[in-house]
Amino acid sequence: MQAVTPTLAAALELPRTTGVMVSDVMPDGPADTAGLGVKDLIATVNGKHVDSVPMLSLELGRSVAGDTVVLGVMRGTQIQSAIAPITIKVGDRPHPIDRLADLSDPEKSTVQPLGIIGIDINDDTAALLPSLRIPSGVLVAARTQGSSSENVPLVAGDVIHSVNRLPVKSLDGLRVLVGHVAGSRDLVLQIERNNQLLFVTCQIY
Repeated sequence: MQAVTPTLAAALELPRTTGVMVSDVMPDGPADTAGLGVKDLIATVNGKHVDSVPMLSLELGRSVAGDTVVLGVMRGTQIQSAIAPITIKVGDRPHPIDRLADLSDPEKSTVQPLGIIGIDINDDTAALLPSLRIPSGVLVAARTQGSSSENVPLVAGDVIHSVNRLPVKSLDGLRVLVGHVAGSRDLVLQIERNNQLLFVTCQIY
C-alpha cells in the first residue's frame, strides 16, 4: 500500500487525490483470495475511516492471524465511486526462510555431519534475503531429526560463509570442506545470524 498523491491520481485516473492505494497484492495471499486488487483505494477498516498509510497500518496491526478484517474499498475512476466492503481473513505473514525451505529437497540437501538441510545462496535465493552481509554461502533451512550432531550450534536461518577460513560457495563445497576435517579436529564456522557475523566451533564425527 502507498499514499495517493495528486500526480498518481491523475495518471491512474483514481477517484481520489489523497488516501491509501493498494500498490501490490501477494499472489494467493489472503487479500488476493478475498478479491482486493492493485489500484483499489482503502477508505475504511472495520468501519473506521482511514486516510493515511500509518493510520491503516496501525488499524491492521491490531489484528492477528485468524481474525477477520473488513476493508471499505473504492474501485474505478468515478469521483462518486461507491465504497464496497471486502472481507479478508488475516493470515500469518510468510517468512523468507519458510519460502526458501520449500525449495529444498531433504534427500539432496542434507549435510549429515552438521545435521542440517542446506540451500545454496545464489542470485535467486539471495533476493529473498536482501539484508545478507555476505551474499554467498549455504543457508541452514532446517536441522535434521535424530542426528548425531547435537553439539553443532546451528539453527534454521543461519548462513554458513566459511569452514576453517575457507569460503563456502555451495552446498557441495560445504560437504567437501566438512568431509576433510570430520573426526580430525575442531571445526570453525563463520556464520551470519540475524545480520551479524560470528564464529562458532564444534566437533563432528
